[in-house]
Amino acid sequence: MDKSSSELGNHSIKDRLHDKHYYEQLLTQIPHGIIITDMDGKIQDWYGNCEDLFGYTKDEIIGQSISIIHDEEVEGNRKNSIFSKLDNKEKRFHEEINCITKDGSKKIVNVTVDFLYNRNNEIIGTIGVNVDVTEMRLKEELAKELEIKIQNQHKYESLGTLAAGVAHDYNNLFMGVMGHTSIMLDMLDDNDKMFPMIKTIQDTIEQAAVLSNQMLSLAGHERYNKEVLSLNEKIEDLILLLRSSIPKKIKLEFELETDLPKIYIDANQIRHVIVNLFNNAHEAIEGTGTVKIKTYKLNNQDVVLEISDTGIGMNKKTIKRIFDPFYTEKTRSRGLGLTIVDKILKKNNGRIDIQSKLGGGTVVKVLIPITDNPVIKIKKKDVIRSLTPGTGKVLVCDDEPIVLEIVDKMIRKLGYDTVLTANGADCLAKLEEEKDIIICLLDITMPDIGGIEVLERIREKDKSLPVILTSGYAKEKIGDITEHKNNDFLQKPYRFEDLMATLAKWYL
Repeated sequence: MDKSSSELGNHSIKDRLHDKHYYEQLLTQIPHGIIITDMDGKIQDWYGNCEDLFGYTKDEIIGQSISIIHDEEVEGNRKNSIFSKLDNKEKRFHEEINCITKDGSKKIVNVTVDFLYNRNNEIIGTIGVNVDVTEMRLKEELAKELEIKIQNQHKYESLGTLAAGVAHDYNNLFMGVMGHTSIMLDMLDDNDKMFPMIKTIQDTIEQAAVLSNQMLSLAGHERYNKEVLSLNEKIEDLILLLRSSIPKKIKLEFELETDLPKIYIDANQIRHVIVNLFNNAHEAIEGTGTVKIKTYKLNNQDVVLEISDTGIGMNKKTIKRIFDPFYTEKTRSRGLGLTIVDKILKKNNGRIDIQSKLGGGTVVKVLIPITDNPVIKIKKKDVIRSLTPGTGKVLVCDDEPIVLEIVDKMIRKLGYDTVLTANGADCLAKLEEEKDIIICLLDITMPDIGGIEVLERIREKDKSLPVILTSGYAKEKIGDITEHKNNDFLQKPYRFEDLMATLAKWYL
């Protein structure tokens, strides 16, 4: 390029610096929205990406109030900010606001506003630079939610570890109470005046065992033993407990469909679902009201448990978060109830539907698939007759004295002798010493030699001896050991009839 061309170019640029269209061209290239208003808030001009940001063309927006892209709260704050800055003689202010586009969608905009002055240095309007930060704020919000979830997960894991240990100790205590009440019930006639009182104690302990199972769920050690059962029967078993747990001013109604199909689920799990939903229902009632429990068949595919209340109801926000582990609207929270209900249903191919509105009560529907599995029932008296006394000894190994005591009573009531041991080493020694042991009840969790290792050593020498493993944890946690024909599993806490049914597998 020669000297004359260079001078010509410089001269052209200097001329353009005084050209209004030149500045408009520059402003148009800026990747943010620039809005010029007068002191009444009417838009006088706009440049940059305003059209992409807000959806209006320049012709549509000129002369309109700036409030067209602001909601009322933002507009009020804007005016207050402007006049506050004028009073304080400040030249610039900055804020982040929610804006509304032409199509009604919302955007988060970072705004920096300066005052415009005339040649007499008088303020005549404002010029604002608008930066769309919607996506950035959404990413920050997602990151914050993820951080909270990670924190909750760590909290969840810590609680689970603690809960598993507590639940283990509880199950051994429950074993003592449940075992004694089940023996007493077996000794009494159904018409005995003591029978309903002892039955209530047993039902309460079984419900406490369900709460223990909730704690095990935190640690991923769920106990469950699926069986074919009647939902109506489980509700009827709980009627006395449910009625005694609500104030007299709350009415409890039942509408149970006759000939309801059977479902395949763990009895304690469905008991937990019923009780937890019932508690939520009656606690939502302030003053007088009604809780209704209803069952029916739906489309020959599902059995429905419907629990409704006339309580305060919930808004959509609460319903959306109701299954979150650490969310509650209760002042007297029961913790992770609905979280575990949802988990139970998912594991059993069930689902839950909640309909509610503030002031209009709540209807909760639980759907559980109908089962085609046959019902298998062992009558208690038939079991007792089949267990012929005097044919051998039962070896019991458990490190908890209260468990040894009650299991000893259960087995002796059946007419058998017992050999009691408190650790794995003694258990193996007694197997060598005692020659007439016909069956072994073996706790899995013991301090020296665990139950699994004891079983492996037993099987090295004797593959025919029946061994019943016992634990407060799920059968699934011990793998495929129970697939051996002479191995079985019994979950703590168990009742007298549970032990009889298990023993009867070998002695029917």
